[in-house]
Amino acid sequence: MDNLENILKKINLFINIDKERNVYTNHFNCLRKAIYDKLREDDVFKSLSAGTVLEGSYGDNLKVKSPDEFDLVFYIKFPETKSVTIKKDSQIAGNIFIDTTAVIKIIEKQVHHANTLNCIKKMVTKDNNLIIENMHAWLQSLFQKTMNSLQEKIIVNEVASKLRYIRCGPAHTIKVTGPCTYSVDFVPAILLEPHQDISGKKIKSNWQAIPKPLKTASKKPQISFRTSYYQEENRIISNKNNLKNVLRFMKKFRDTHPNMSNLKSYYIKTIFLWKAHSKNNDNKYWNNSLSDILLEMFTELELHLTKKKLPYYWDAKLDLFKHLQLSQFNEMLNCTMNARKTLAQAKMSMTPKLQFQTYAVFLNEKERQETGIEDPK
Repeated sequence: MDNLENILKKINLFINIDKERNVYTNHFNCLRKAIYDKLREDDVFKSLSAGTVLEGSYGDNLKVKSPDEFDLVFYIKFPETKSVTIKKDSQIAGNIFIDTTAVIKIIEKQVHHANTLNCIKKMVTKDNNLIIENMHAWLQSLFQKTMNSLQEKIIVNEVASKLRYIRCGPAHTIKVTGPCTYSVDFVPAILLEPHQDISGKKIKSNWQAIPKPLKTASKKPQISFRTSYYQEENRIISNKNNLKNVLRFMKKFRDTHPNMSNLKSYYIKTIFLWKAHSKNNDNKYWNNSLSDILLEMFTELELHLTKKKLPYYWDAKLDLFKHLQLSQFNEMLNCTMNARKTLAQAKMSMTPKLQFQTYAVFLNEKERQETGIEDPK
């Protein structure tokens, strides 16, 4: 009978999506180039664009199911970006205001930025704070123009796929249908420099402001942007041996159990950011066995669900769990607690019943059938 560590290594085979990765990635790369090249045909967008980066689970190499969703962040960098003034939103934790006063003052004297200046002026308040919906309206017009130009289709390897464009939150989403069916969230991000950061974490990389609209009945212009530190987060979770392996297990657990569906991937990632922080980013901890770290991280998740609180790593005043309901907490807590108890018992003394239950923590019925492990009942 295998011990827990060996069973986890076998389960890991069902977390790997390499067998489908190339097909989807190749198609996505063609789509990304087609869309981005068309967007850059607009002179203002071209002057403000500063490249793209694949973020989210795919970018972090943490994807655990079919590669059918991509998060593509495209950077917007203002001329004279060092002159952008960042102010913390005292009412909304984790959010900032973007004051372009100094930028406008400088580029008003630069003839080559005339069109860019006019565009920026249409996206700011009378106090020159950037307005989220004005920015999205400008981008939406560019995406619609791009879709019309592409006739809502893309041809890859002589096979056409249909494209559909929708707006959702901070993203401009492209839905792709056949032969690969997937979606791409094109998320705009204002690129900012380390010296402009207000988190107090002494970051070393550039960071971003995401134009994420707030759900509010107010008709006032929305000027509060969500902070994002993808490069810093990637640095924190990378090169730490079993960190990403365990993180994938936690995501697979979430995906396998419907009553864990409210546990977003970023919530799981945040728990690991705090764990790395508590270990002073010491890599030695992550050299421990899969089973040891996994049990600790289930305990961490259980603790956060019990407290009903998960602080945002970059501003602890923001509770990422604040929108969850009591019933959702209870469902996730019970499921997490049961899984943690199963793994703890299996680590102490494996039995045929516990072996099956361990597989059931991470694998759905179809996947369990592929293992050949049956419930001894």
